Amino acid sequence: MTGAPAPAVRQPERIELAPGLEVSRLVTGLWQVADIERKQGPLDPGVAAGHLAAYAQAGFTSFDMADHYGSAEIIAGALRAAGTHRIQTFTKWCPQPGEMTRAVVREGIGRSLERLRTSRIDLLQFHWWTF
Repeated sequence: MTGAPAPAVRQPERIELAPGLEVSRLVTGLWQVADIERKQGPLDPGVAAGHLAAYAQAGFTSFDMADHYGSAEIIAGALRAAGTHRIQTFTKWCPQPGEMTRAVVREGIGRSLERLRTSRIDLLQFHWWTF
């Protein structure tokens, strides 16, 4: 062994969605968390965040989830709190059918902000039952 440097790892292409929001061209979906937890019970957020860190290390830093994908938001929040990778979180908010008031909106968004351990959600999709 000559101590030659390791070959550079090619990082995936990134796209600027909006000023200040650059994302991986490939977004990692976390819907499987709900299926896994339905069968096996809650995942350990720290352990699961460690698995997401491997994606982030490879340059896949954009994660898609929803408020009803089991503990997906909590896991992404644990990864964010570790501070080792800058990640982008895209989540969906699916409120219960009913009247849409300011209080309902604040509660729903506040819950996701808390789980994601952030003061700002990068991208929020709003799924409302009243069409």
